[in-house]
Amino acid sequence: ASEASRYSIQVNEKNHLEPFSADPSDCSSLWRFLNHSCCPNALVDTVKMKVIALVDIKEGEEITCDYDTTEYKIAFPFCCRCENENCRGNIGGYYKNAGNS
Repeated sequence: ASEASRYSIQVNEKNHLEPFSADPSDCSSLWRFLNHSCCPNALVDTVKMKVIALVDIKEGEEITCDYDTTEYKIAFPFCCRCENENCRGNIGGYYKNAGNS
């Protein structure tokens, strides 16, 4: 897709991947199960198209990533409630947090 959506991952300046497939066995878009945290335990590598653990993640523990690293400008900005001491509050994408609103 050429524009960001609520669930997309930006792979370059003009392209976004959507995490939905008609095939329920398709695991190529597992990022749709990731929630945001300002102190994530994983990251989405948009070059290798992999989710990479940043720390040991225990069985049953929620896997989180920083949404500000997955889109230049998030289609639906939101107020974070992760309660981490380094929480940025408003999540709007890379450009928003780089001061380029």
